[in-house]
Amino acid sequence: MIEKEIDRAIGKMIRSRRHELNQTQEQLAEQCFVRFQQIQKYETGANRVSASKLVKIAKAQGVSVSWYFTCLSDDTQAPAALDPGVIKLAARIRELPPRAVDGIRQICAAIEQVAS
Repeated sequence: MIEKEIDRAIGKMIRSRRHELNQTQEQLAEQCFVRFQQIQKYETGANRVSASKLVKIAKAQGVSVSWYFTCLSDDTQAPAALDPGVIKLAARIRELPPRAVDGIRQICAAIEQVAS
């Protein structure tokens, strides 16, 4: 059953990125040469995304294939918590200059010290 959970997690990442880009299912489907219903099935985990199709989706969404797997825990046994707000925040942080990202890392480290 773990495979189905992973399929759903990958689907959520596809949907999350599509929302970040203000992209419709129809637009993504057109770029990937499938019908929008197929995108719906990928996003819900009803259908598993093949490797070759994931490459097309990644290209259409401007991310690497590995990005879709960032939602999995380190042991890849189960999806980690998938919070669309955190994904959106991470995407915005990636757009910042390196110096700003370093500042955010320092702030996070300080918060972590205070919290523990």
